[in-house]
Amino acid sequence: MQTFNLTEILSKSTKITTLQETKDYALFGFIKGNRMINESNIKKIMQSIKRKAIKEIAIVVGFNGDPKKGKALYIIDGQHRFWAYYRLGLPIPFVVREDFDIDDPKKSLEDVERVNTASETWDVTDFMFSKCELGDNNYLNYRYIFDKYGVEHELIYFILNKKSDRIKISHDSFKNGTLTLSNDEKLWLETNMDILTLFKNKFINEPGKRYWFKAIVELLFTENIDMKRLIEQINNVDWKVPPTNTIKHSLEIIRDLYNDKLRKNKLFVGADGKSYDIYIK
Repeated sequence: MQTFNLTEILSKSTKITTLQETKDYALFGFIKGNRMINESNIKKIMQSIKRKAIKEIAIVVGFNGDPKKGKALYIIDGQHRFWAYYRLGLPIPFVVREDFDIDDPKKSLEDVERVNTASETWDVTDFMFSKCELGDNNYLNYRYIFDKYGVEHELIYFILNKKSDRIKISHDSFKNGTLTLSNDEKLWLETNMDILTLFKNKFINEPGKRYWFKAIVELLFTENIDMKRLIEQINNVDWKVPPTNTIKHSLEIIRDLYNDKLRKNKLFVGADGKSYDIYIK
């Protein structure tokens, strides 16, 4: 049986980097706009390192040769691993990305994004902050809405996708940097979010809150709905929010609540490809 020879294999390959390690933590700096630190993630990595530190899983850094510009090594990938090794007092394994340019922060942050897009370690919020650091006005407008209303990204997408003249937005397109959100669209979105806040106290702590809010969004874009009545009926102190797990079910419950003591015109509200009877004044 043929045996493998490591020396022979290496002779047919090219060495592209060198693994280093150091306990000189002061050498390391952080790129502005990199992902937010997650304490839970750091603790998980610390537990893993305690069991067995695999030094080949190193952090990726860029070198800065000008001490006037800050640290010598800037972390491109591996912030959480850095803090895990630091807190354990262990040497930090690292490899140097030679084409790093401290004078081009936009390129540096784009490199960070590219690494994390490939590894899927960043969530949508991480990408939002990163794009804002790059000064992208579309993402700055989006972050204004996200910070102001404190709702899930999915709900914001759901509302934006109701606007007929827009390209549909999803987690993937958001992370790919293709979000468009003009100043006028931000105002449009803010107007609709303001209406949703009128129901916030009723739904915010309830199981299935995303379905309740999406059901309200469906009604926001339905003609002839008496929003004043809808707000009064849902926020009535005597009405207790029942559990739900679909938009359809939420709309059916809202329909019955809205229709109570009404016997007027019939309206059909579409959701999930279905129709639901709503009576209006």
